[in-house]
Amino acid sequence: MRAAGPIRGVAAVALYIASWAPPAGALSIEEAFALAARADPGLRAAREAARARHEGLPLAVSAWLPTVEFNARYTRNRIEYPSAVFSESRNRTTGLVWTQNLYKGGGSSAALRRARAAVAQGHAQVEATEQAVFLRVAVAYLDMLSAGHTVRLRADALAAFDERIRDTAAQFGVGDRTRADVAQAEAEREAALAEAATARAEFDIQRALLESLVGEPPGALEAEGEPPGLPETLEAAREAARRDRPAVRAAAQALRVAEHGVRVVAAEAMPSLDLRGSYNRHDGVIETSVPFPIPAPKADTSLNVVLALPLYRAGATKARLREARRAVEQRRGELAAAERDAAQGAERSWRRLESARRRFAALEASASASRAALSGIRREAEIGERTTREVLDAERALVERQIQALAAKRDAIVEAWGLLEAVGALTARRLGIDGLPDLAREARDAISEISEFAPIVPLFDGE
Repeated sequence: MRAAGPIRGVAAVALYIASWAPPAGALSIEEAFALAARADPGLRAAREAARARHEGLPLAVSAWLPTVEFNARYTRNRIEYPSAVFSESRNRTTGLVWTQNLYKGGGSSAALRRARAAVAQGHAQVEATEQAVFLRVAVAYLDMLSAGHTVRLRADALAAFDERIRDTAAQFGVGDRTRADVAQAEAEREAALAEAATARAEFDIQRALLESLVGEPPGALEAEGEPPGLPETLEAAREAARRDRPAVRAAAQALRVAEHGVRVVAAEAMPSLDLRGSYNRHDGVIETSVPFPIPAPKADTSLNVVLALPLYRAGATKARLREARRAVEQRRGELAAAERDAAQGAERSWRRLESARRRFAALEASASASRAALSGIRREAEIGERTTREVLDAERALVERQIQALAAKRDAIVEAWGLLEAVGALTARRLGIDGLPDLAREARDAISEISEFAPIVPLFDGE
């Protein structure tokens, strides 16, 4: 008999489990989300893309603010007349030009609204990226958790087969079992040992995947059930998806960007009114061949109101206007498609969750029945009414039913997180994850230095 081998196998499994299951400090799935939100490069890139859109706000607001330019010029002129008469001037001029737009046909206010919609679109795209990242984390977290439970079940099965070998060997010693019975028990033990090794390898794979997502070794995990906040009815799920899913909100903001873009282009054909002032200081001399003085100007100041009315632009404005209107129709179609896809996705997730719950309940009942059957078969085997093969088959059936029920439970919880993602609730804001960049505050800060000029918007742009 080879008793040392199975004992070493059980000890190896026990030590392996102890190495990844410390008694304290288990990582919750919410903590895994928070780690991934800080570590994921795609999510960081999405935030930077949103921050780039923030700069459109001060750019749009700047249309109402004056511009000031400094200029410097040096000139030298010499004029010669008949009879050796000449005049020569050398002049250095420095000055300032101040321009304040008064009216642009509504284009400036439309540009600001377009910038605000673009910022909101960027934020929605960040949340869409968050949802994708968090769903991957949830799947990896539950896969690792399920793989860890599978390792435990395989270790328990290996211990049970070791015990079966000892019992069969003892019965063989007194003539109650044959050598074939012992060989069958050993064969099952070796198969269980191989399955335990496979389970350990799968656990390592899932742990490495979760580590790549959260940015650090995950350690032990907390037991996880279905998340709270799931919609109670299918229609509620469909409605929430059409309203709250980030992809839908991004499409809605993209439509607003296009609509305001039409107004921006249309303003190009409208009159523009500017108030322009200038001040120039001259420092120069005028020399002549005649004996009378010629005064040189020292400074000049001007204040002008400039009205510009476009008359002909070779059809460019009309072409851009048609292009902008086509873009609106495109975005409107994309929004309708996004709403339809969101509703369909919510329904698919709802149906899958229902199916996964039913499957888990059935497999859990099957595992419970297999456990009761094994108990009875063991008692019958003790009085000789069951063979060793029947006991081994019952023990293997119980292990497989337990693993199937475990996988079904994992599937049901994954589908629950998938439903949260489908209805737009799997975001950092909805999950209450703290410590992440506040993009809304950053957008406000982007125009904080010039926000005091906001009241001039309706005064100078005709709205």
